[in-house]
Amino acid sequence: SERLPLVNVDIQHMGIYRCVADNFIKPPAEHLSQLLVFHAPRTRVVQNSVGQAQNRRFSAKLECIVQGHPEPTITWERVISNGRVRITDNQKFDINKQTKDLQNLMAMESWYSLKIINVQANDYTTYYCIAENNFGRANSTFVLFETTECQGANCPSLPPSAAMSTFSMNPVFLFPYSFLLRATSPSFGFGRGLLNLEIGAIGLRNKLLIIEPGNRCYWVKE
Repeated sequence: SERLPLVNVDIQHMGIYRCVADNFIKPPAEHLSQLLVFHAPRTRVVQNSVGQAQNRRFSAKLECIVQGHPEPTITWERVISNGRVRITDNQKFDINKQTKDLQNLMAMESWYSLKIINVQANDYTTYYCIAENNFGRANSTFVLFETTECQGANCPSLPPSAAMSTFSMNPVFLFPYSFLLRATSPSFGFGRGLLNLEIGAIGLRNKLLIIEPGNRCYWVKE
């Protein structure tokens, strides 16, 4: 009919409705109507715990999906030693609203992210995504925890051809950033997980260290 009754309307009814009039003479006529329901925000997380290694210029991303009408205001907070503090968009924290690849969102949902740049030891804590409008407030909680290896889709990887041979002598390598490394055996470690080199495997993530026969050493920039 020309009317569509909706009873006990709630947020599940929000969306676009199409009315089509067809008398079998093409093309049919149609009209689109959008139903908006005023309600307090709702939040959900893409992943509530995120891991990342520290001190290696790796970043971590927290993602929060928010629904509400009117559109909520979004803020981010983190726990520090004396309570919670609001996060601002700066060189350390990058706050964004995603505008593409939104096919997995429901009606009136928005996708927000907090990128923690160059993760350090004091970044491992609890974070909050907070949504607020005239009808209420909601929040979701995230935990950033430490890992020994880079996590995420943007981690550098080793090429299949990168292989390591054993040392025939005790070479001395001078690395960028004034790191002096002496290899006294074919297997050694360096720093707090910064370099992890052993026979058959290379564990340096932000650059590749390749050892060839003859103890020549060079860097390949990712």
